[in-house]
Amino acid sequence: MPVPDLKTLTNDKDELEWIEALPFQYDRLDAAVIITAMLKLADVKNDRPRLIPGLKRNYALNARLVQEGGTSYCPFRLTLSGFGSTERLGILREEF
Repeated sequence: MPVPDLKTLTNDKDELEWIEALPFQYDRLDAAVIITAMLKLADVKNDRPRLIPGLKRNYALNARLVQEGGTSYCPFRLTLSGFGSTERLGILREEF
């Protein structure tokens, strides 16, 4: 599946303005590379086992987000699912 266009995930004017300023061409992004990069940020090893249908693996990604006036802690839950070499990554911002 292609990488989702962030504009479809919000209606917030400030967030849409921020998204428009990003230098990405979503149709040219490689979803597999992005999934690998996100999992690497969560300290998941590259030699992870093949996926089994119905099995989901959860990982924590503890990030610091840059905001006006500094940074703030922001935890995310990454959920990896799929089959064989086809992966799907769900990202959910956790409450802190």
